[in-house]
Order: sequence, then C-alpha cells, then structure tokens
Amino acid sequence: MFCAGYDDQPVVMDTCEGDSGGPFVVELRGTWYLVGIVSWSHQSKCGVPGRYGFYTKVNNYNEWILDTVNSRRSGTS
Repeated sequence: MFCAGYDDQPVVMDTCEGDSGGPFVVELRGTWYLVGIVSWSHQSKCGVPGRYGFYTKVNNYNEWILDTVNSRRSGTS
C-alpha cells in the first residue's frame, strides 16, 4: 500500500466515496502507467487538507497479474 495527496495545492484533490477500485496512474515521457488501485482514505469528507488516500501498490502483484493473463491466453486458467 502507499498513500498519496497534496499538501501545498490551493485545491485539495483526493479519493472520495465510490472511488474504490479506480486507477492511480502516472504519466512518464508520454506513457501512462497504472501504479495503484484506490483502496480507502481517512476522512468521512472528501479533500481534507493533510489527509491522504490509500492505494494498493500494483507492482507488488506483477507476477500474479502476468501469470493470470498468460494462463488465460494459453487456455489453462
């Protein structure tokens, strides 16, 4: 898991109710990467300064994801 948010932005951006399962993506040199999946956040209200959203770290599951995708491609699920 990892947490993310902004402390120094005039508008607070964060996950909110109903966002669970959504993507956390990062753009690097013109390519978008899925790095996290929305899990939860501290607050009962959305966008509270100093409170962050928590995300599942996708690269912790790379081996499982690749094994699952490859087994379905070969027809051995």
